[in-house]
Amino acid sequence: MKPPIHHSIRLALLVGLMGMPLAVNAEIPRSEYQAEKDAITQHYDAARDVCAQRAGNAKDVCIKKAELDRTAAVGNLEAHDRGTAESREAATRDRINAEYALADEKCDDLGGNRKSVCQKEARAQRDKAQADLKADAAHQEADAKAVQDRRKADYKVALQKCESLASDAKVACKEEAKRRFGG
Repeated sequence: MKPPIHHSIRLALLVGLMGMPLAVNAEIPRSEYQAEKDAITQHYDAARDVCAQRAGNAKDVCIKKAELDRTAAVGNLEAHDRGTAESREAATRDRINAEYALADEKCDDLGGNRKSVCQKEARAQRDKAQADLKADAAHQEADAKAVQDRRKADYKVALQKCESLASDAKVACKEEAKRRFGG
């Protein structure tokens, strides 16, 4: 039995976020970046060729799967190249939407109420994954603010400790505190 689609979306979300460094600006050399992008395009084209041999909804599902794979690969490449939280979030958002498109396409094999339920489940899982992504982004932002607040508090304490020192030692202490805590 296949796992429900929401497990696939959550897994894609988690793998996408965990598989990427959190604060690394690891810009890829242009030649390497272009080679990766070309490989993604070749893989997509090969998958589309396989899909062309199918008929009906099986062909449509195959195409959506190829599009999902391409979207995920390009998103990961872009996120790795840019190395920003925004690029990782955009890659994950794009992957969630591609997962939804695939799940929705799979519903076309069903009829009547089963199709309606399938489509509503796919939409609900997409919405849950997007909410999780939004909550994760808010959590990361709150963590960053907390780190900044802690550093500011530590800086104030370090400056206060410097007040008890004599002139040259006091200046050196304040410079060290500024270097250490970014005051």
